[in-house]
Amino acid sequence: MPLGKKIQFFLLLTIIGVVFAPLQSRAQKEEQLPYPAHVILNKANDFLEKKEIQKAIEVIQSFQTQGSPNQRLEDPDPKGYHHYLIYFTLGNCYLMLDQPAKAVPNYQNALKKKPDFSPAWVNLAKSYYDLNKPIDAAKSFLKGYETKTEKKADLLYYSAASFMVAEDNKKALEIFERLLSLHPNDIKIEWKESLVQAYLACEMPLKALPFIKELTEKTTGKKQTQWQEVLLYQYISLKMKDKALSYAKELTCNYPLEPKWWKAITHLHLSENRYQEALINLTVYKYLTPLSEQEKKLMADLHMALGIPIQAARLYEEIISDQKEKTDVEIVKQLAQSYLSLYKPQQALESIEKGINLFREDTDLLLLKGRIFYQMERYPEAIEVFEKITTHSKAIKGDVWLMLGYSALKADQIEKARYAFKEALKYSNQKKSAQKFLLQLERKNI
Repeated sequence: MPLGKKIQFFLLLTIIGVVFAPLQSRAQKEEQLPYPAHVILNKANDFLEKKEIQKAIEVIQSFQTQGSPNQRLEDPDPKGYHHYLIYFTLGNCYLMLDQPAKAVPNYQNALKKKPDFSPAWVNLAKSYYDLNKPIDAAKSFLKGYETKTEKKADLLYYSAASFMVAEDNKKALEIFERLLSLHPNDIKIEWKESLVQAYLACEMPLKALPFIKELTEKTTGKKQTQWQEVLLYQYISLKMKDKALSYAKELTCNYPLEPKWWKAITHLHLSENRYQEALINLTVYKYLTPLSEQEKKLMADLHMALGIPIQAARLYEEIISDQKEKTDVEIVKQLAQSYLSLYKPQQALESIEKGINLFREDTDLLLLKGRIFYQMERYPEAIEVFEKITTHSKAIKGDVWLMLGYSALKADQIEKARYAFKEALKYSNQKKSAQKFLLQLERKNI
């Protein structure tokens, strides 16, 4: 997801520096912050301001050791050895030292003393996230939101994002929709990116569509292009063909130098068998970026389908030249077919010979060679090729015997023709034709 696992959290160090007076004032109303604890926190704060974090930890821990080692959190604590702000500050120190495992129990103790202390929930969430415990982080961010007097949208977002990292997309979506409902005016554009990912992960693309559209309009650069691709893909996958084609055309108009839109519209036309439109758009694409081998083959096949074999032949030759020793036998066959469509049987034979040198066992190439000899009325050579297939090929097709029979008949090799037609009778697709010619031979008493 765009958010990835690098969610940017903001460490809440509200106890440090500027919040002592408000916190003390609040404590006076709810529970008095004992003077000894207040003094220790001030000392710790002095060290923290000088970035002497370890010394701050030592001051707090030294203070805590003055209390009874067996004292429980729920026991009276007149000097504040176990005050929630003591634990909270100690947790913050460890978090600043990138020691979240040590921060967690301190935040937990702070929350046992004061369950509604929102900053401790949030920093506990950050600690869990750093420990690769996204579910615990998500739940803690949610508690941080729920216990905060002034509700902050970002805490809901962090909760949803953490659920997504944990791959609990259903819960993430539940939090996202709560965020949309309660804070509609506070939603940042990057949050909507994560929301889209949640909808798609939960297989709810129709709900994602309006947000995807918004992202295509409000993002820029590579990110905008990515969202445009996502929107086009969603139209296609949702079988919204008209919208997909319309949007693809819009993209080619707005970004005529971006090859991917021309490629996309090519495939949209192909899906509807609009070969001419596909070829036109693929040609534009070719001028913008070099074609891959697969794209060259597609263009060549389109030329063949549209009756432009000369262009197809050039592309097939180019593909074979690029492939060198890794020549694809199917391309060789297509090249031969394109030459045959141009009434250039000799060039077709030459291309087949090159292919046979590479693929000696390919029956289809030999069969095509034999057919070309037959069309050129070079019947003895056709017979030789077809007999070679029947002798050496493991998978003999019925049309090989039929073509051998035709060639032998044309060459006045009647017995060979009769034998070939009888073999062809064994194949259902060729049986009718074979019977016809055998009947003709019998009527002529040949």
